[in-house]
Amino acid sequence: MVGRMFVLDPHRAVVVMGLLGVLLAVVAGAHPGIHEQEREADAALAENPENPDTHLSRGRIHTEKREWDAALASYSRARRLGAAQYRVALLEGTAYLDAGWPQMAKECFAGILETAPNDPAAHLGRARAWMKLDHAHEAAKDYAVAVATLPSLQPGYVLEYRDALIAADRPGDAIVALDAGIARLGQVPALQLAAVDAQVDAKQYDDALRRLELLLVTSPGHPAWSARRGEVLERAGRTEEARLAYADALAHIQVRTSGRRARRLDELEGRVRAALARNIAKQEETP
Repeated sequence: MVGRMFVLDPHRAVVVMGLLGVLLAVVAGAHPGIHEQEREADAALAENPENPDTHLSRGRIHTEKREWDAALASYSRARRLGAAQYRVALLEGTAYLDAGWPQMAKECFAGILETAPNDPAAHLGRARAWMKLDHAHEAAKDYAVAVATLPSLQPGYVLEYRDALIAADRPGDAIVALDAGIARLGQVPALQLAAVDAQVDAKQYDDALRRLELLLVTSPGHPAWSARRGEVLERAGRTEEARLAYADALAHIQVRTSGRRARRLDELEGRVRAALARNIAKQEETP
């Protein structure tokens, strides 16, 4: 496990990086097909109990079912049968991480990084372990490498990096990281809205408003983004503009009253109406 030498096959490393992105996410519960997968894995093991890949598959199923000891036993068996050390170590680190054993997970990923210091999947895994250990500064270092080098960057990874930087009291760097993610992935709303939040917290209201206006160009009249624009204007003390923005958001919400509306749209309407009333009251109080 930790401290072993890992010989990396580049093709296999890329495959496992994709697997890691799925497995490192917190598992909320087994998906509907898990029992079928389990039956297939059991049948494959009965037919060929010496196949290391089948034991790895069985371990992943155990991980998804949150059966940590069984998962680790399957991975250990796969290693003894000749599975690639790199692949096993990534899966073991994932299991430790999801099981709530971040120190052991960190050691697994560190073992990989001893011989492959730039491996993005291992940096991503160790970054998540560092965060669970409340070492945001160290996590930010690992996220920086992972986000810069992962061949298939996901917006969620950028948001995790943002969280680490904010936890490390580096809000300015968090905005820079979000912008770098946007430059690489395009105008992803989740990243732009995260940048809006970061800039509002930094009282960079004009910059935050420019981002929202850019989003509204791509989706005119988006109720939530229009409402967020009102909130930013209100935070900036621009009460009249905030009132107009809230009124505009409410008008766009009401356009969507026909047919079935999502509950979140009803909740948004309630918040917008309250904000609109609040800003009208502020204006009336102003001499």
